Amino acid sequence: MSDRIHTVMLPNWSAGNPYMDSLAAAVRARGVEVTFFDYPKSRLPLNAAIAAHPTLTHLHLHWPDPYFAAIFWSKSSLQRQMHFARLWADLTLARLRGKRIVWTIHNLFSHESGDRVIERDACRLLARMSHQVIAHSRSALLMAQEAYGIPLEHKANIVPMGDFIGFYGEPPPPRAVDGSVRLLAFGAVRPYKGLERLIEIFLRANNPKLRLTIAGKPVNAAYGEKLRALAAGDARITLTLQFIAETDVHALYAGCDYAIAPFERTLTSASVVTSMSLRRASILPNAARCFDIVNEQNTLFFDGDAGLHALLESLDASQAGARADAAFATAQSHSWATAGELTHTAYTRAAQ
Repeated sequence: MSDRIHTVMLPNWSAGNPYMDSLAAAVRARGVEVTFFDYPKSRLPLNAAIAAHPTLTHLHLHWPDPYFAAIFWSKSSLQRQMHFARLWADLTLARLRGKRIVWTIHNLFSHESGDRVIERDACRLLARMSHQVIAHSRSALLMAQEAYGIPLEHKANIVPMGDFIGFYGEPPPPRAVDGSVRLLAFGAVRPYKGLERLIEIFLRANNPKLRLTIAGKPVNAAYGEKLRALAAGDARITLTLQFIAETDVHALYAGCDYAIAPFERTLTSASVVTSMSLRRASILPNAARCFDIVNEQNTLFFDGDAGLHALLESLDASQAGARADAAFATAQSHSWATAGELTHTAYTRAAQ
């Protein structure tokens, strides 16, 4: 294979996703040609992508959920076995054609996974067939190895997510002290974010200082209505359940003391990086320590529902500023130039 690299990133979830655009710009700066593309509707999607882009050298898979969809929706074990066979054939043929497969493991499993055993088998196959894998942290890599039951160290690259400083404007100054403690949960509104649990625990917290804003587009109308019903009658909760324009993000963070994200499961979070980049500390579950960018200096942690309730009961804004400064310093230490260089290294290693 020549030194020329043309990578096709799948799926094309770049709309409203600064991660995809920033990563693409960073690797383009290293001389890589980058194309966004959705998984084709085909029995052999990767090979259909190759046919659509004859010059591609690398297939860079980010979120494989749509790629695995046929397996998940199988109506019988026989049908599932047929789809697994097609997945194996698609990956094998792409490799035989000299194309390099790189997978960024953003999540151990899809956020609304219906069958962890089936998905584990699909992920294990993809991990085995990938020339290189990328994780955003070493902790995430170790978790992937354990979840999939295969060694990955020999083909692994740790590529921390870059910062979003300036993407939503300059970081706002600390909020003026007014006796309240304002929390913001920003981003796509989906069940795995733990927002129902957050509202329920918030309602039980006897802390008159607390205010909560949840802002983002629900995964569907029914889920939005469920959150509205839970929060109904409590004036301390503001729900802005709609797409948030980039120009409106800055004001949301300017009006909060802490960004809160009670994830149920994830390996990384662009919303946490966004909070850091806008000089705001986070409130996160202990499981989020696997990001390897959050710590006692920039984040308040809780363990389980009881831990979150206790934290909310006693929360004030007195330490928000110091943690926000530490969060911003962390964001400054993770550049897209470095992410681009490390991703380029992964592409180069895949071609060897």
